[in-house]
Amino acid sequence: MMWANDLASDLLARPGQIRLVSLDADSVDALRMTLILQQSNDLTAEIRLMRGSLSATRADLMRELAAVLQFPYYFGFNWSAVDDCLGEMNWLWARYLVLLIADAGQLLLLENLEDLAIFFSLLDERLNPGPPSDEMFCMSLVLVDARERLEDLQLRAQRIGRELPPVERV
Repeated sequence: MMWANDLASDLLARPGQIRLVSLDADSVDALRMTLILQQSNDLTAEIRLMRGSLSATRADLMRELAAVLQFPYYFGFNWSAVDDCLGEMNWLWARYLVLLIADAGQLLLLENLEDLAIFFSLLDERLNPGPPSDEMFCMSLVLVDARERLEDLQLRAQRIGRELPPVERV
């Protein structure tokens, strides 16, 4: 699976990316494992997999995000609390997070577009290009789903004034 090696290498070498990748479920697992194996030599990144299929509503997204990123027990399940927790990711051992979201086309699908705008704006603040350090936490976001669902997500993002990158087919 050369594509998984190439994509994983690029993600680990260049923090701050948003990628839309058309993959099936088996390929998502292959990408996740490739990322884990590639970063295991120098422990530079934390790799987490979130399920968009469990994130169609705001409440479901917050539960899934809290579980996947292991937010503290006092997490308040609102956008302000998400912002606070993303800003204080000191419980992760790495300073660089690669967040894979499988079934990404279902993200906040049952909510209004304002929630999608808030979600992306909170993530944007953490998509810092450049090397992670003790002072700066970095992340990359990989949105994975079937091409049609990713294209629908792009359209929803455009309606809130957000441009997402083109869908990659690997």
